[in-house]
Amino acid sequence: MAMPSHMQVVLGATGGVGQALVQALAAQGAQVRAVNRSGRALVQASVEVMAADLTNRESTRAACQGATVVYHCAGLPYDQWAMSLPVMLDNVITAVSATRATLVYTDNCYMYARLPSRSQRNPCRRR
Repeated sequence: MAMPSHMQVVLGATGGVGQALVQALAAQGAQVRAVNRSGRALVQASVEVMAADLTNRESTRAACQGATVVYHCAGLPYDQWAMSLPVMLDNVITAVSATRATLVYTDNCYMYARLPSRSQRNPCRRR
């Protein structure tokens, strides 16, 4: 079943979730813009690839321009969360509001609860 040709923007398009989403949307025939920091990605030829800095409001706005749906799949290293994630999210919400697109937000397991015994330095290990 082919999807309508409305622009689907995937922020964080080369991360785990974003990459899978870009592939799935493109396979369904959607018009896809894959957005990441570098502007480089190995994607289907039909996919537009764009560089953007989501901590910059204008860059985020440009990435979301013309979108019908924006999928926020972008992440950062743990040490940048406190300073940059709120800025990124504010920029994404502002950009999506301006385009009147639908925002789809993805997250990881940390949204459920803090796990003090597990971290990047002390990951969960098979015993």
